[in-house]
Amino acid sequence: MLRVLVLSGGQKGHSGHTLTMAETPDHIIVHPVNQCRECNRLIKSIDGTYVSRQVFDIPQLLLEVTEHRAEVKDCPYCGANNQALFPEEVTKTVSYGNRIKSLSVYLMQYQLLPYERTAELLSDLFSSPISEASLYNWNEKAYQVLEKSEQTINDQLQQSSVMNVDETSVFCQNKLHWLHVASTPNLTYYGIHAKRGKEAIDALDILPRYKGTAVHDFWKPYLQYTCGHAFCNAHIMRELTYAFEQKNQVW
Repeated sequence: MLRVLVLSGGQKGHSGHTLTMAETPDHIIVHPVNQCRECNRLIKSIDGTYVSRQVFDIPQLLLEVTEHRAEVKDCPYCGANNQALFPEEVTKTVSYGNRIKSLSVYLMQYQLLPYERTAELLSDLFSSPISEASLYNWNEKAYQVLEKSEQTINDQLQQSSVMNVDETSVFCQNKLHWLHVASTPNLTYYGIHAKRGKEAIDALDILPRYKGTAVHDFWKPYLQYTCGHAFCNAHIMRELTYAFEQKNQVW
């Protein structure tokens, strides 16, 4: 059976992203000319010019091991034993560093890989078996340290003149929940709640304090808040299309 694979190219008007040569390559490998290919005489000592080609690739993926040594000294004057302090993040005899933890959280939370596949990928790339329990703990740690950032995003949204709000269903712990979002071009706040309406919106504490204009799909609970309101153009178009196609309304 002949199998044909069709790949779409760049769309019309798309500027493209052609690979260009780097001005400062990380490595340079010189391939010398030592002998004339016509007369076979040695020309190694003669100065030449170069024609360059570059290969873009990732370095070999290996976990680096950094050993921290805390110096220990006995004071010759009073006899006290003194030990230098380890860095704050170095708490165990053997542990993983922040970069591998950050990569793991990124894979799970942004690329949406489940625990098992994330552990498999890390093992394949770095030849280091990382347990799913460790991945879970790193997720929990990220959740805790991002609490301050979450509050900062919430507070900055209050300063925006226009903000988009929406909600969509999502399953959490095998139960239907609602993922609420409030966003601007530079900020995005996500909050999950078992409810969809006013109870959840109040719990997220964004719209109750907001004084700018909220853009939404004119869902009734949003209209209960005293901020300005603007209806989403995409939803208006959807309603008008429905009226045209299903009700034969001309607009």
